[in-house]
Amino acid sequence: MNTLFVVEFRQACQQKGCPFCTLAQQHTRRYLSRLLYEYTLAPDIHQRLAQARGLCNPHAWLLQYIAHAEQPDGVGVALFYGSVAERLHSDLQACLSSARSSHARRAGGSSLASRLWNCLQTEETCLACERQAESERYALTQFLQDLHDSGEEEGLVRLYRDSAGACLPHFLALLHESPSEQAVLWLAQTQMYKTARLAAQLQEFVRKRSLPFQNEPMGEERDSWVRVIEQMIGKRAVPLRRSDHRSL
Repeated sequence: MNTLFVVEFRQACQQKGCPFCTLAQQHTRRYLSRLLYEYTLAPDIHQRLAQARGLCNPHAWLLQYIAHAEQPDGVGVALFYGSVAERLHSDLQACLSSARSSHARRAGGSSLASRLWNCLQTEETCLACERQAESERYALTQFLQDLHDSGEEEGLVRLYRDSAGACLPHFLALLHESPSEQAVLWLAQTQMYKTARLAAQLQEFVRKRSLPFQNEPMGEERDSWVRVIEQMIGKRAVPLRRSDHRSL
C-alpha cells in the first residue's frame, strides 16, 4: 500500500470528523494551489474552466481563499476567470444574435429565455470536483482493501475505528464500492456505535445547557452540535451529494 497514503490517513483519523472528508479537503486544496502556481497559462485548463463556467460554488470560493492566502495579488484567479468571463460573453453574444436572426425570419418558436437557458448550460463539470472524486474513490478503495486484507483490528481499520468515523455521505460511498458482506456488517456496526455515541453527547449538551445544570463544565459534548451536522452532510467546503450514492 502507498506509504504516503497511510501517513495521510493516520493524520486524518487523528483529527476531528470524517477522515475521508479531511483527505478530500487536503487533496483538493493542494490541487487548487497547484492550479494557481503551475497552470495559470495552460490552454487546456483555461478551456475546461471556460466550458464549465468556472468551478462550483464551494471550490470557487476555496480557490479565492487560497489565492488570498498564498497569492495576495489575485493574478491567478484573474487569469482563469478572465477566460470564463470571455467565454460567457461570447456565448451570450452568439445566442442573442441567433435569437434576433430567428425572430426576423419567423414569429413564435421558443422564448428568448429558453434559448438563453439552453445556450448557457455548462459543457464540463467542475475541475476540482472531478479531481476530488478521483482522490475520494482512491481513499475509499484503499481503506476497503485494507479491511479485506488485514481484518478488523489492524492497519487502516484500527485507525478508522479510533477516529470519528465516516460522515453519512462517505459511509454510503463505502457501500457503493460493493464491499464483502462481512465488511458491510463491520462498517454498519461501527457507524451505529459512533452515531449512538454522538446522540448521547447531544443529549448531554442539551442537559448541561438547561437551567438546573448550566454550571456543570462541558466535556467532549461541547461541540457535538457542530459535529452532528458534519456527520450528516460532510465537512464544510466538501461538496458531497447523497444522491450520488443512492443507487447501490
